[in-house]
Amino acid sequence: MEFFLFQIDILIRLFYLLQNLSFKYDCLPMVISMGLACFYVFKDKNTSDSIDYILRFLTLFALFCFYQSAVTLVLGLLTIKILMNEKPFSLILKDVAFKTFNILLTFLVYKIYVVKILITKDFAQSAKIISLNSYVIIHLMLNIKKYIFFFLVALFY
Repeated sequence: MEFFLFQIDILIRLFYLLQNLSFKYDCLPMVISMGLACFYVFKDKNTSDSIDYILRFLTLFALFCFYQSAVTLVLGLLTIKILMNEKPFSLILKDVAFKTFNILLTFLVYKIYVVKILITKDFAQSAKIISLNSYVIIHLMLNIKKYIFFFLVALFY
């Protein structure tokens, strides 16, 4: 069943994957991240909860380091797996809570340690996360304008 879900997800994301494979430098990290995402979702649970949690934490941490956007693949695969799951609702809820906490903790560790170290002063302005407040539309429009400007400068330079 899990292999069937994996095949459906790959079929859905095939065009996304093919387009991203055309990038010269991002191809390998994207493919590695997709593999890590699939490993995170479809890996059988260890007998020890602590070993399983640490292994999943390290898998997600590596995924964030290679290509952060692949976390959407994790969320999509988890959603499909949960919807197709035939376990009792209490076990499904416990598993969802466990994995949600794992994803959030891994993101926080990544954000606190890796992002603060690797993002330099010059790049920090571009790497800011848009705040979800009353100015979110304005910030999105400013980002779009900046990207169009960078594109045009690169195109005509």
